[in-house]
Amino acid sequence: MNDYIRIKGARANNLKNVDIEIPRNKLVVMTGVSGSGIYKWGEADNQPFSYWLAAEFQKRNGYSLLDHLPAVFENVECDWFVKPAVKVRYDFCCTVQQLWTENFMIPMYRWCQQHHIAWTGHFLEEYWPSVASSTFYGDVMANYEYMQWPGIDMLMTALYKHKATDQMRLVILQLASVGSQLPKEQLLCESYGAGGWDASLDDFKRIGDFLLVNGVTFINQHLVLSTYAGSRKRDYPQSFDWREPWWDEYALLNDYTSRAAAVLNRGRSRQRVLLLHPTTTSYIERPFYYPSQLQQGDIPAHPAMGDYLRLIQLLTDRQYDFDLGNESIMARHGRAADGRLTVGEQDYDVVVCSGDMKNMCQSTVDLLHTFLDSGGTVVSLGTPGDYVDGENKPEVFASLFAYTGWKQAESEEEWERLMKALLQPRLAADSPFPTGFCHRRRELENGMVAYFLVNHSMETFETTLRLKGGSVEEWDLVTGERCSLFYCREGNVLSIPLSVVQKLDQSVFVICSGHIVR
Repeated sequence: MNDYIRIKGARANNLKNVDIEIPRNKLVVMTGVSGSGIYKWGEADNQPFSYWLAAEFQKRNGYSLLDHLPAVFENVECDWFVKPAVKVRYDFCCTVQQLWTENFMIPMYRWCQQHHIAWTGHFLEEYWPSVASSTFYGDVMANYEYMQWPGIDMLMTALYKHKATDQMRLVILQLASVGSQLPKEQLLCESYGAGGWDASLDDFKRIGDFLLVNGVTFINQHLVLSTYAGSRKRDYPQSFDWREPWWDEYALLNDYTSRAAAVLNRGRSRQRVLLLHPTTTSYIERPFYYPSQLQQGDIPAHPAMGDYLRLIQLLTDRQYDFDLGNESIMARHGRAADGRLTVGEQDYDVVVCSGDMKNMCQSTVDLLHTFLDSGGTVVSLGTPGDYVDGENKPEVFASLFAYTGWKQAESEEEWERLMKALLQPRLAADSPFPTGFCHRRRELENGMVAYFLVNHSMETFETTLRLKGGSVEEWDLVTGERCSLFYCREGNVLSIPLSVVQKLDQSVFVICSGHIVR
């Protein structure tokens, strides 16, 4: 049997008549010029590489990347390794993220700032929590700090059409959380497009409500076709112009969306719960050939994030106000005192953690120690750990668990009991909120509070809402008129009869005045 795979005269892409012998049954690492990558056995496994990167890696981490290249892909052990494979992968991902931030994100941000340009747009794909698929884009949420108008894209028109939840909501929450902590002028989403020639205003209304209630403030329609010729036009219709049968009515929808966005971009959100975002857990995972795709409805399995996504849905269903805590942003903008943890301009009363957070940055550990020392509370669903900065350190997590302020739950029911004892949702109802019912709250000027209520539950939801305030009225987003709304008041609690039907995913804008509380 031939022990080698022999390739002669390879000329694909940037290869120029290359002859090579590759040994069978061996892990083979290939390196190339700056701007190329190292590969395992498929394009989806590529990782960035250059000799400059290797030099920067050694300078920042104190050991040679070249001596540890196989560890970037596999949990291998070699006599000459000075670090375990998991630690090498963690350091590799951190180094690439640092270089990307220092040499692209920050210079671009500063240049745009100096020239009075709002830098916006979206990254190529979102394979969270994986940091690499067809290209390496690292921690996307951390990148938003360095954009004037951070953005995402949310194409097609299937969102919330036949189900009450969608995993892609996490992508919006990353964007909205940065906008909450480090206020931005706008939070953009490219949307509506590639939905087919049969896409309708019903679709745009449903998707627009989904984006707005989760934190987007500026919807950029996709796209206008200059010609119908070519496969791209057949693959990615529709076109937002006079050729569409709904074009004359499109202005009405845009007026509705603009009014909602204008109110939701005024004042500020005041979130009380911070959910630790376990992105760096993917840094210790082996690159996976078929990364999970949130846009396909997949629940990430490498690393497993099913419990974390269920925790996000649980917080949403119970109408808790929360942001995601990105570890890179927390390292730069986090502080703790008097039982509160602050990230940028947001002060949080409670920190929530998932057992899917297998790795934690040392900076996060230090911040949590300060938070717990000051009387703060962490409520964990499942047991996080045992890695800190890519190294197995269960004793570090044990030191966190020893605090009386660390509350551990092993079931969703136990977690709910712990949360209710600490913090009550601002929005309550006589009957349980169905999955798919969401709200967004903004504190406006003059003591007014706006609640944007949206129902994606696939059913009509009728109940009596209870919230704190002095009076209440409804703002009609279609007509722009302010309408009276029936309510009863007992002390500072308002009771409001509510019926939100499924048709067109009806939304309601409720404005309260006279009472703002944390």
